[in-house]
Amino acid sequence: MKSVNTILRDKQLHHVIAVEGFNRQLDRELQKILQHADKDISTLIRAGSHTEVDKMITVITKRVNKAYTSVFSEYKHQIIGFADNEVNFQSDVLRNNVGDSLKLRRVSKADIRAAVITKPLHVGDIKAPRTFRRHVASLAKSEIVILSQGIRTGLVRGDTLDEIVDKLYKTKGFTAPNRLTRHQLRTITRTSITDIQTYVTMETFRKNRDIIKHYKYISTLDDRTSPICQRLDGLVSIVGEGPRPPQHYQCRSTIIPVVKNYDEIPKKHKKGKPSPEVRASMDGAIPATESYQSWLSGQGTAVQDGILGVAQADVFRRQSPHKEHH
Repeated sequence: MKSVNTILRDKQLHHVIAVEGFNRQLDRELQKILQHADKDISTLIRAGSHTEVDKMITVITKRVNKAYTSVFSEYKHQIIGFADNEVNFQSDVLRNNVGDSLKLRRVSKADIRAAVITKPLHVGDIKAPRTFRRHVASLAKSEIVILSQGIRTGLVRGDTLDEIVDKLYKTKGFTAPNRLTRHQLRTITRTSITDIQTYVTMETFRKNRDIIKHYKYISTLDDRTSPICQRLDGLVSIVGEGPRPPQHYQCRSTIIPVVKNYDEIPKKHKKGKPSPEVRASMDGAIPATESYQSWLSGQGTAVQDGILGVAQADVFRRQSPHKEHH
């Protein structure tokens, strides 16, 4: 019979699929808002005048600010729903596996909703962290500068307005003027999702500290894993006292709970009398030190695709020496 902590580990790691799915869906929605704005701005530039550049840039500035305001509004709407789902998942996964024997406490959705919008983005030891709203406002300013400089430089060069639009929006690859802000938005969005997921998870652990004393840091180990997450993978810490994801931008790491041995849990948190099998499963043992890579190798193709994405999962399967995939 699997121990409770091993079961909780597997449930938490499978849950990464849902989180990755949400990340991709939210990224598509936010990028779509900016792509729509790109079309409007292209039209505004083509309809502008060489002799009224300041007026053109003023109108474009308003459209950029409107787009990024919409980005934040969509993010806020979606992230609150995501946070609610995380509260449900963390509460349910504990209740379904130890809830018959232990009295569990659930975090407040109202508190979580308020925090996920107003709290600064936690990223490792970065000083002076900013909220998602401030990050988005900074991206809007950067995009306005990029567009303004592109327009003015093009006019000095003697480009037509159509040529300026082509250089701003039809340039391919890393030289595209707006590629940087779009990549930064994608980076901040993914990092924010990891931060919120970890925040809800850790708050759940804190609420139940007499039952969950420790947590384990689990890193996604592949060719994109950062040195710091490679070093932290498998680290066990006391709840509230150790490092937690995200440790850097685009961090994909997660944390799993370590429930105490049944005999260590205070009597006030117990209810009823567990069966010998259930009691034995609450042995307090830390889940095996199997790496995330090893765990993922033993999962089916659908799980691997859901967590890594189809392209990256194909690379993972070709490189994985562990187990057959099915």
